[in-house]
Amino acid sequence: LSGFIFAYSRYLLARLPAPTTTMETGLRASFALIFIKKYESYLISFLFAQHPYIMGLITILLLPFVEELLFKSQIFKNTKFLKEHKVIKTIIVALLFSSFHCITEIVTLDYKVIFSLINYFIFYVITNTVYIKSNYNIMKPIAIHMLLNTLSLIITI
Repeated sequence: LSGFIFAYSRYLLARLPAPTTTMETGLRASFALIFIKKYESYLISFLFAQHPYIMGLITILLLPFVEELLFKSQIFKNTKFLKEHKVIKTIIVALLFSSFHCITEIVTLDYKVIFSLINYFIFYVITNTVYIKSNYNIMKPIAIHMLLNTLSLIITI
């Protein structure tokens, strides 16, 4: 199913004329992201039904590791943008983090997205505070993220 969705979105993008501006390239990337995100919940439900243990391991072990490395080690710590203003930088990256998790609801203009955005925003601020207070030890936020994903998975089962 995921291969079909990916292949079909590539087929649709390939039928468009070549982009001539950076804006057109960005619009194409946005279209691909929206298309894939639209079917993400169906894909995840399908994969959980077919391979629940593998998806559980991915949700509990792999995703928190990748997300924390991306948002904390790469975006927060290694960007020179607002280097001396950790609070403002935390707020900006927290907005990015929460938007990343809620992109489907944002695109479809689901008004309930505000609750999810607030939850993810607070979660990022808390784990980023732990990250900064622990002298940029990435393992503590990863452990917190894994714990939260484990609890979420247990609740949804």
